[in-house]
Amino acid sequence: MPRRKLMIGLVLLCLLLLLPACSTSLRKEKEAAAEGVEEAFRQEAKEANHQTEDISFYLPAGMVVKSDDKYNHLIQKGSKMFILFINPNEDSKSKVLYQTAKEGSKDYLLDKTFRADGRFGYLLIQKLKDDLYEVVVGIGGIKMTTETELSGLSKDAKSMMEIVRSIKMEKE
Repeated sequence: MPRRKLMIGLVLLCLLLLLPACSTSLRKEKEAAAEGVEEAFRQEAKEANHQTEDISFYLPAGMVVKSDDKYNHLIQKGSKMFILFINPNEDSKSKVLYQTAKEGSKDYLLDKTFRADGRFGYLLIQKLKDDLYEVVVGIGGIKMTTETELSGLSKDAKSMMEIVRSIKMEKE
């Protein structure tokens, strides 16, 4: 009996020691994501290397456009999918897509907004399950969404903002 209590005590102690480590990792990834997204938002737009009939944009190495139409572009990197949505009726200072996303859920782990040069940008992170998070970044009427693991959260968020920041609409 005392041996069983000792084992239970050791297991509980291990769990207590591991929980802060997980929280710290999430905290660090959220901080790194916010810093990376803000940096990408404020820097000069990367040069476009992909063009469709309606837009041109920067596509990081390893990413491939799987399908696109005027408003939705499905981008893949490995097994991960990214959805790029463009509302051409909203300019770069619009808050419509941000407000719509916020109305859809109140459980964001991170809700960060940015303003510069007349542009409105944002980063939203929401936990979906276990080690899976939804990341949404946007500038005005353009947003990009993916689901990612904690280990890729900050890198994916920054890459997404680099893409969004680089979009140029073709004149009709």
